[in-house]
Amino acid sequence: SGPAHRAPRRPGPHAQRAMENDATAAQASMLTLKGAGQTAFPREIIKWLQSLDLSFIVKNPKRDFCNGFLVAEMLSRYYPKDINMVTFENGTRLAAKVDNWEQVYKLARKRELGISKQEIDPVI
Repeated sequence: SGPAHRAPRRPGPHAQRAMENDATAAQASMLTLKGAGQTAFPREIIKWLQSLDLSFIVKNPKRDFCNGFLVAEMLSRYYPKDINMVTFENGTRLAAKVDNWEQVYKLARKRELGISKQEIDPVI
């Protein structure tokens, strides 16, 4: 049996607003990119990401979120019955990215999270 996951801490008001407006923190973080992969994450987003106990630390959001794996992992913390991380590949192949994002899109549509394919394509 794997490690027990503690329930994620609810995001603060700023992070909650970012999630509501942009559907996912990944999307919100993409809006804060500056220069060569540098980010200006709000403190609330950083604390929230840390509270999710993700499989790796987000250092370069553009690279780290492009394959959809971390977004899926984030969603799995809130919708554990709707997402099976075994079906996601943390890789760089285009086919893996497309498959991961297609699964994320299906969940987003099911849960009415407001993520469109037009928003996903530039991230890939």
